[in-house]
Amino acid sequence: MKLASILLIAVAGSCLAQAQAPRTTPTFAVASIRPSPSDAQFMSPPGGSAEDFTASMATIESMIGFAYNIPTVLGMSNDPAHFFLPHPQNLIGEPAWAITDRYDLKAKLDGPELDAWNKLPKKEQREQLRLMIQALLADRFKLVVRRETREMPVYALVLAKRGPKFAPSAGPSPGENDGSNPAKPFGKSKPYQTQWKLDRGIISGRNVAIKDFVERLKMQRELASREILDQTMLTGKYDLTLTWASLDDPKDTDGPSLFSAIQDQLGLKLKPVKAPMEVLVVDHIERPSMN
Repeated sequence: MKLASILLIAVAGSCLAQAQAPRTTPTFAVASIRPSPSDAQFMSPPGGSAEDFTASMATIESMIGFAYNIPTVLGMSNDPAHFFLPHPQNLIGEPAWAITDRYDLKAKLDGPELDAWNKLPKKEQREQLRLMIQALLADRFKLVVRRETREMPVYALVLAKRGPKFAPSAGPSPGENDGSNPAKPFGKSKPYQTQWKLDRGIISGRNVAIKDFVERLKMQRELASREILDQTMLTGKYDLTLTWASLDDPKDTDGPSLFSAIQDQLGLKLKPVKAPMEVLVVDHIERPSMN
């Protein structure tokens, strides 16, 4: 083989290797993690942009939840400890202090790396932020984790003996807003200003799917954030209302429990079962270095 051909192949191979090289994830230029002041009152979950990523009164559990995209439980409780928590079934092995200690986090990217981040599609920006927080947790908390699949206790939402006690929704009138499109005009009577009414002890939906009802049901503290499998086989859109004496509203103790209300008011039932779930296992973590 001629020397020129050998050089051409070598150059082509080098260019191909460069083209296939994985994109490196930048690290924050500045990152500060400090215990929250004892008199702090404002709580915010980890979030923001690469230029201004913050958290206030946040647990390490919630930071891990953001970094590894663990589903978040948004409770209705007056106690901020029950807000913005990662799904506890999906995170295993963290020490007690990672659940109770509160920290303030401030981090930012700058320079050419920030310019490059700003040019990414929104989805890629989010993924890169998660990788940057993963790197920060590994650096400051010496965090080591692994993923595995385990049989976990969950609930199956099934039909009760007599079937559902709600009918398919007639839906809004033609051209009327069903609550899903804020740009679409509402009717004069405004019966569909919003598809959902959510409060402590109330879940009410109009023209909604059961799978969306399940997502709102999972927020309730009575279920200990267990996953819910929809096994009702109901595929339509429905109007339904559920009211109960919520654990998140200690002032209102009258009324049925959540489990009783689901069966008596909706004709559905939450059945405890087990199912395989992907979990994140914490193998090692240390309290952070304060810088």
